[in-house]
Amino acid sequence: MAYASSIEERLEGMAKRLERAEQANRAMKIWGSIAFVALMTFGSGPFASDATAKKKPPAIVTATQEIDLTSGGKTVASLRMVGGKPNLVFFDSAGKTVVDVGINGTALPTGHAAGITVLDGNEDIPGTGKIRAGFGVIPSGPEAGAGESTFDGNGVVRSAGGSTVDGSIAFAALYDATGVSRTGLTYDPGINFTGSFSNDASGDVRSSVGSGVDGSYSGAFIYDAAGKLRDQIIYVPSVNFNAFQTQDGAGHALAAVGNFLVDDAPHLIQANESFLDLSDTAGTLRVFEFQNSTNEGGIDFNPGSTTVQGSWGNP
Repeated sequence: MAYASSIEERLEGMAKRLERAEQANRAMKIWGSIAFVALMTFGSGPFASDATAKKKPPAIVTATQEIDLTSGGKTVASLRMVGGKPNLVFFDSAGKTVVDVGINGTALPTGHAAGITVLDGNEDIPGTGKIRAGFGVIPSGPEAGAGESTFDGNGVVRSAGGSTVDGSIAFAALYDATGVSRTGLTYDPGINFTGSFSNDASGDVRSSVGSGVDGSYSGAFIYDAAGKLRDQIIYVPSVNFNAFQTQDGAGHALAAVGNFLVDDAPHLIQANESFLDLSDTAGTLRVFEFQNSTNEGGIDFNPGSTTVQGSWGNP
């Protein structure tokens, strides 16, 4: 029984490490949203809204307030002050905005924001005047970060990537046509995770693959539509464990198949020893079987109890 109990201890340790992967999945979606919000701030800020599709006079108004660059009697670029900050806009020959570059001094009460946006609906990029790509930096506040995003012709975000301002966390995310994050990558030492994820159409995590930034573990995890972990493959040297495990919707480990990595004499475990562990829906061990270089065997329990019913092999 002590031998079987050691298996349960390792399964519990493995479950604790799954919390890191679930935290990472949440972090990936959060950072993807931050990149999207930050760039929309640039695209809807004063240096975007003031880039109106109107013809400018061909002359320089004043070197301290506005400078217009003309071609063929039409303004193709304009440098001006907006909210006390410089703003540079590039127009097509019809006066429609193509690129907007600026510093938004009113984007946040705690700091400025700087960004570049590219719009369609002009002679260079067909469309209806939607932002199609952008890059920006917000130095402080809840939306702080440096990132880029791309958008489709309906204005829906389709990709985002970036990092925290200090560079401690980096991420990338891809979105479907409804703007739901469907897959992405993250690097986050704070939760000791680097890896990828995939979501369903509701934005719920359905799978993730990754490892600890420090290399302490690695694994793959599969979730059901309710967000419950159902299957995992995990390698955790610190608990001498390498296995595949399934769970029910209540989080009970139902089956595990794997092997141990090194010798563990106090628990009678040999390096590379393989095992099979079957439990009931209450998470209670019902059948255990093992094989190592010198022995093999197993035990089972009486129905509804933890009393050993029988054993086999040559343990």
